[in-house]
Amino acid sequence: MHFSKMELRKENDDNGGCISSMSPSENSERNFSSDQDSDYESDCARECYDIDGKPLQLRLLGRGSGVSVLEFDTDSFFHQDPDLKRAGEQHGLVCRISGNAQIVREILKSHGFLETHRNTRCFNLNWAANHPSPYYIRKMAHFQVINHFPQTKELTRKDKLFHNIIRMQKTYGKEQFDFVPKSFVIPNEYRAFRSSFKHDKGPYIIKPVGLSRGRGVSLITSSREALLKTESGKRNVVCKYITNPLILNGYKFDLRIYVAVTSFDPVVIYIYKEGLTRFATVKYNMHSGTFQNLCMHLTNYSINMMNDDYVKNIDPEVEDFGNKWSLGALLRYLRSLGKDTTEIMTQIEDVVIKTVLAAEWRIGIACKRYIQNRNNCFELFGFDILLDENYKAWLIEVNLSPSLGCDAPIDVKIKGNMLCDLLNLVGIRCFSATNYFRGFKEGKIRRKIKERLQITVGYYYYTKCRDAYEVIWGLRKARKDFKSLMQEEMNKRNLQPEKKNKTEKKKEEKKTKEKESESAKEKVSARENEKKRQKEKVIEKDKMKKGEKEKEKEGKERGKHKSKDLHTSNVLTLQEIDMIRRVREEELRSGGWLRIFPAPDTWDKYWQFLTFPTTSNKVLHQRLYPEMHSCMSAGKNAGAGMVTLSDKENELLYKMTGRKAEKDEKFSKAYIYTLQRMEKYETPLDKIPPQGFGIKSETDENEEMISEDFIKNLTHEVPHGDYEMAIHRDELRKHIFQQMENGVTLSETQARISLALYLAFARQRLIKPGGDTMDVTPEQLDLQDLLNRFLQQALLNIPCSPAPKKPSQSPPTNTELVAQRLANFINIYVKQTQRMIAENCPKMDTDQFEGIDPGKFRQFICSANEQDMEDLLTLYAQQNDAVEIFFGAP
Repeated sequence: MHFSKMELRKENDDNGGCISSMSPSENSERNFSSDQDSDYESDCARECYDIDGKPLQLRLLGRGSGVSVLEFDTDSFFHQDPDLKRAGEQHGLVCRISGNAQIVREILKSHGFLETHRNTRCFNLNWAANHPSPYYIRKMAHFQVINHFPQTKELTRKDKLFHNIIRMQKTYGKEQFDFVPKSFVIPNEYRAFRSSFKHDKGPYIIKPVGLSRGRGVSLITSSREALLKTESGKRNVVCKYITNPLILNGYKFDLRIYVAVTSFDPVVIYIYKEGLTRFATVKYNMHSGTFQNLCMHLTNYSINMMNDDYVKNIDPEVEDFGNKWSLGALLRYLRSLGKDTTEIMTQIEDVVIKTVLAAEWRIGIACKRYIQNRNNCFELFGFDILLDENYKAWLIEVNLSPSLGCDAPIDVKIKGNMLCDLLNLVGIRCFSATNYFRGFKEGKIRRKIKERLQITVGYYYYTKCRDAYEVIWGLRKARKDFKSLMQEEMNKRNLQPEKKNKTEKKKEEKKTKEKESESAKEKVSARENEKKRQKEKVIEKDKMKKGEKEKEKEGKERGKHKSKDLHTSNVLTLQEIDMIRRVREEELRSGGWLRIFPAPDTWDKYWQFLTFPTTSNKVLHQRLYPEMHSCMSAGKNAGAGMVTLSDKENELLYKMTGRKAEKDEKFSKAYIYTLQRMEKYETPLDKIPPQGFGIKSETDENEEMISEDFIKNLTHEVPHGDYEMAIHRDELRKHIFQQMENGVTLSETQARISLALYLAFARQRLIKPGGDTMDVTPEQLDLQDLLNRFLQQALLNIPCSPAPKKPSQSPPTNTELVAQRLANFINIYVKQTQRMIAENCPKMDTDQFEGIDPGKFRQFICSANEQDMEDLLTLYAQQNDAVEIFFGAP
């Protein structure tokens, strides 16, 4: 029988620390020339069997291993191997997912995870779209994992990101952090922006600080537009537009680089060896009349997918076709043109490391305060990098939760491999969350009662606690347990619950008075002795002044030597041992993730930018790369760390640089390590999904709002020619509203499309995706009541089947029920509208000539917000009998 490649790896566990069974060896000196250390080296693999007697591969990662770590197999996931679920189901693994992460849900389900409700704390992995509360992270158990660190908005919010980089520019010089264009936060820095605009009047790009997917982004050519486009109470970032981007076949493009951070103390950064190259759909032109065409100047998929010229990549094995390429395909194409791809990827790594280190101080403080266990958090960032015509890398933004949508096979291939390798890198422990929280609740109440009994014991308190204990658990065994607990406390204190006689109380009072009198006499004698000692000390101090000064000087010199040799002490702490072992185990499970910091070629270059006060970074580098550290400490020795190349290394040098090493020519080990890492960026992924394999969309299961595809399909009312895809929203709004005031009204299909889009906006406002709690605000309660009454009336004319319920989820709340009913209604309403369009278009009757111009109406709804649609429907209802048109039989 064929078994899947899934394996379980054993890892030590001690309530999150993972260090109890491992202690420093007696001869655990910091000898940097040693290749291994028994304190944190992994044991060899062993064969084990599951409940059914089937073999499972177990690897013991650390001494005294007791908890298994699940390995995610990408190949078995692509081929839907049924044996893949065995380990997850046997250990009772639970996940909690929020936001648009359907591929994450499919991967976890295929490995035996059970999806739980978003309100519960019983989970092994929490994949959240937004930032959780830091106090939520503090209460996590040692085996629980969440995909966010506290305070990472210092990187993902555009205003905070630029402020951190500007701070580093002021500290270390602009030449060290020159990968960000000139930026200003509006309206706070409007005066500085206006004065800068007078000297440099080139086009600028304005972006909201907290939005993604190209929402609210536009190009401006005057300083006044920055204030006009900034709403009251909100902030925008204005950046100098890069007018000389690298162009391929006439189109602008940018890179999506996936970055994983598993720790901020010490800083551990990984880059995935594969990424995405996103092309615009309109050929690039810097003429001022094209600034409003977002499909030319922006490369976001959510914007360019609306263009008719967008080309999807259909074959996962062909990575250089369509508007979305792989990163490796782009590097191989540039190498074929004779470009130095090693220098390009080195610049990208430089941008990633310096960006993370710019916010390391603030995030490190939050992690030290709120994270109780080192393995509770990890972070997946999406770095958007732009290359200019000089092949210089520019940082555009950092995404908190990069898009995981899979509309093409190349998305499934890259993101499926990346996520499986990421979950392996993090290490999901096979620990039953349900059993843990059941025992946690019972033990918590028993501990509270025991603590109170240690403070005081009395009959009244005895009865109250006993009654409360019985009410909470409702068990007959509770009384016996409580009595046994009471007897233990009585035996320890030698107390009896009976009342004492009056004679016994008097005897005790006499004894206490005698003790107090004796203690008072002792205090008086002690004071006299202290005075004598103080006089003697004063005399001794006068005699030893000269000797003490000499000793102080010697002590200062010794202190300097100790500070220099701080990291060469003979003993590692338990925390340092656990830290080193955890990073080495991550490297064994890394797969396609490449660690770029700490690394042999990056530590010497970037250690000066570390601002968080900790010694963990240097200790980790010394133990991971002892030979490199000894070369660094060798000073100015020219031959330190230089070696001759082997045959394979010489072939690698020729492949990456086009030259061969001369005879007796030496290279540094760090340079060789860099070439080996750069080669991996150009190697294609070997695990490919089969033909027909795809990820179901969220709309099929009524989990998310209607996707943007339905707008593109619905607005093809009649055939129409080419037109500009992005006209300014305000101009379109004025044009359409003026036409309606002049008597031109919407067609029936246009009115139904507007209503469907407005309901989708309302549903999006009803549900807060990615939140760690489901606290409903008063505004949401009012909206929920309004939508409920609307559905009761609308379903009389348009009957809908109930939304399918997932068997793996807990019963939904009232808000989720209303959202599911509304999503079901919108799907059926859209299908009816599509049938109307299909029937009316061939006839070429009223819909061809009545209503707003189809091209401009399509552009308007693609860029409109909820307020625009509400104003449009209000004006339409004043002119027509909206109820008959909206809900009449199609």
